[in-house]
Amino acid sequence: MNEQDSRTIKRLKAIETAITDRALTVNEIAAAIFAVPQSAGEYVRNLMDPENQRIHIERWYRTPGHIVAAYRWGPGKNARKPRAMTANECERARVKRLRADGVAYDRLLARHRARYARQKAVKAPATWLSALGGTA
Repeated sequence: MNEQDSRTIKRLKAIETAITDRALTVNEIAAAIFAVPQSAGEYVRNLMDPENQRIHIERWYRTPGHIVAAYRWGPGKNARKPRAMTANECERARVKRLRADGVAYDRLLARHRARYARQKAVKAPATWLSALGGTA
């Protein structure tokens, strides 16, 4: 990143004004400076350089697929990244989201009932010969 370039200077000032008031994610920063998320991520990585730290991670957001950092202007201590969810915690969160939507939860229960019925179904003999003890 060339910090003497006029475009870079404008973008850095735009990032500073965007994240001075509140913490933003990379995607929100990209929208604020009218850039693609990849470019915004590159700016954020350069601004977090340990030698010349200008921004820090204020907190982490947990989304359905990722853990996302929210950045704030100014030097400071980065927030600790939360641990990954276990498979059991992921399933509980998924069922909780489904319970909030009644129709989706009903579909889940119907699938469970159908699977249980298939597992417990008594298998009928394949032919009359196998019913009498022979092989088919």
